[in-house]
Amino acid sequence: WDYFRDLHKKGKTILLTTHYIEEAEMLCDKVAIIDKGRVIKEGTPKKLTSQLGKAGITINVSDPGEELESCLKDFTYTQDDGRLHFTTQDPEEVLPEIINALTQQGCHVQRVETTKSSLEDVFLSLTGKGINE
Repeated sequence: WDYFRDLHKKGKTILLTTHYIEEAEMLCDKVAIIDKGRVIKEGTPKKLTSQLGKAGITINVSDPGEELESCLKDFTYTQDDGRLHFTTQDPEEVLPEIINALTQQGCHVQRVETTKSSLEDVFLSLTGKGINE
């Protein structure tokens, strides 16, 4: 992979075909999602994952209170056993807003976990099937 990176630094174009989507995500400036021999979407990994991926935030809270729903009305989330699960395209952008709303409500935030979108999420979203299917 270092060889490919060196070629890239020299301004060379590389056409990489792979079934290992992590490689494409790590090495490529631009990717094309191909299904059944047809290009169905192309763009930078960042653009594709922000548009079509599934990112999220999970926050463990104690004492969520009865006003939780009203203070989080601007966010899409589910709740189970003191865990709040938020679906968002950009976790880093909305996380401060969510934490602020929770602390103003008097919730004690115990743990925060973010998940980022991957090209595999994009592939699944576009094709309805996993990479190896």
